[in-house]
Amino acid sequence: MTLFISSKKPYLLDPKIETDTPLPVFKSVSEILGEHIWWITFLALLLIGLSVIWIWKKRLSDRPTEKVEAPRIDPYEEAMRELDALQSLNPQPLAKPYVFKLSKILRLYVERKFSLPALEQTGEEFIREVLVHPFLQKNFEQPLRAFVDKGDRIKYSPVSCDGHELKELLESAKSFIHSAQSKWEKEQSPEEVKETLSEKTYKIR
Repeated sequence: MTLFISSKKPYLLDPKIETDTPLPVFKSVSEILGEHIWWITFLALLLIGLSVIWIWKKRLSDRPTEKVEAPRIDPYEEAMRELDALQSLNPQPLAKPYVFKLSKILRLYVERKFSLPALEQTGEEFIREVLVHPFLQKNFEQPLRAFVDKGDRIKYSPVSCDGHELKELLESAKSFIHSAQSKWEKEQSPEEVKETLSEKTYKIR
């Protein structure tokens, strides 16, 4: 019986021993892109869409837009129409609301026609504005002062007034507006009248 004895020395390492390959610490760019391809595609499409919208809106804003002016109307025509509407109300409003509306119509005419701050003024302030306007001060100081005094008395008096006083107040407002318009046009030159009708008309409020 023959005993086989290895000639290798037991204390030497086997050079053919298999070893494990270490995992890479960093991923390559292609691997990162491959793992997140859907998110990258979504963000790219979103940016493209936002860019298209921004360019479209910018082109729209750069286009010249046509200015559409609101319909214009002569202050005299507007005031007379409002007075006729107020007169035709049936039943007639109570005295105080009636006078407030009537005063607003007259003051709005003065404000639009003669460029005076009349609408938001008290009675005294309104008369002071009238006194600094040469045309109104010369021709209509007394009628306007009488209108304001009578209107304030009705608005702030605890005593009710009758329909006759309201009718007189309405007629005085009509008379002033008609006379002021007629006298104003007569005193202006044809060129000034044309300018007044075309450039000094106001937008409907």
